[in-house]
Amino acid sequence: MISLSICIPVYRQVPTDLVQALEVQAYRCISPVDIIVMDDGSPEAFQSKLRQMRITDKTSVCFLSENVGRARIRNQLTARASGEYLLFLDGDSGVPDEDFLQRYLDCLPWNGVVCGGRIYPEAPLQPEWKLHWTYGRYLESRPAEFRNKQGYRSFMTNNFLISREIALEFPFNEALTTYGHEDTWFGYELSERAVPIMHIDNPVVHLELDPAAVFLEKTRDGLHNLGYLQETFAQSHPGFARSVTLLRTVNRFHKRGFCGWTGWWFWITKPWLEQNLLGRNPRLFAFQIYKLGYFCAFVAP
Repeated sequence: MISLSICIPVYRQVPTDLVQALEVQAYRCISPVDIIVMDDGSPEAFQSKLRQMRITDKTSVCFLSENVGRARIRNQLTARASGEYLLFLDGDSGVPDEDFLQRYLDCLPWNGVVCGGRIYPEAPLQPEWKLHWTYGRYLESRPAEFRNKQGYRSFMTNNFLISREIALEFPFNEALTTYGHEDTWFGYELSERAVPIMHIDNPVVHLELDPAAVFLEKTRDGLHNLGYLQETFAQSHPGFARSVTLLRTVNRFHKRGFCGWTGWWFWITKPWLEQNLLGRNPRLFAFQIYKLGYFCAFVAP
């Protein structure tokens, strides 16, 4: 019988509602299901709340002594899990209905990766979440039909199922210790190794969004990760840069001598771009221009 381990990495989060909803569904499943919550070195106040979280025999909670980052903690969850298949969920997720787990189990056996997707609330619950909500609502919330057209590029770490065998064979790149693009590289590796990927309509709800200033800071961290990946694997994996829209654009600019000019232009327009992005009505076009300008100014060689 197929067994499933649900792996939930958390940092400064206490996913009580998510775990309880999954436990209810796990008891209804014929297949053996267990849940592992792993804390990535959160402050003691959060770890204390995790220890107090009501759990059943389906769930275990473990703690890392230091913050190891989004890639390494997923590798550690893979090593700890016992299920034949692993379902990775972010701790700030909400399960939309009672058939969430069963839809994944209905896809098995599957010698590859299954991605369920992500949706957002109908409106941002806090005004300062508007930038993150706008980006997620219009660029990340895609139906499976759309995501399957560019299956590997649509891969996200927040809600995916993978066989434990494949997860052990293709670990996340632990050189990426800060936020961002560990999923971009993982999706590229899956495509290079021809690991089958399937997108289905089984999304989780992204509940805890970042204030605009934090979202921009994480975006900048992610751009530096993207630059690191391009520089590190330029020779061994030349196809990586071609698989990422921003990198393709930057490389075209670089060849035509536009990159330096774009970086200079970013310094001039940065106050106006940030005024829009941190305001009440952030524009996605301004966000994309911000990323391009920042990369040319601070990341591109």
